[in-house]
Amino acid sequence: MPGRECRDSSFSATILALLMVVTSLSPLAMAEDIDDDESESFVGDLSGFDPITEGKEYLFSESPIPIYSATGFLKSQWRSDGYPDLTLPFSESYINSRSSTRSCDNAWSEGDTDD
Repeated sequence: MPGRECRDSSFSATILALLMVVTSLSPLAMAEDIDDDESESFVGDLSGFDPITEGKEYLFSESPIPIYSATGFLKSQWRSDGYPDLTLPFSESYINSRSSTRSCDNAWSEGDTDD
């Protein structure tokens, strides 16, 4: 019965290939639309930006017009504005946020004893 075994193995291979295609496409089908209601605010002002002196030219650009990075300029502007919207990693508000909450109910801290 080699014909039946060949048919069974090709059927199994087809099912496995179909399963791989479906599982690779399932995240796209199950994805939810994200509402971008939260608009990010841009605090910086590029009116005083001089790309030649304050910018860094991108090395790999296919554009005939040079492209400059204003990251350093905007960072110094952010620093002079007093670091608006700064989140420190060990601040109380950051530690108590939902993303960093411990799921352990019996978590021990330094200095706890078993009394």
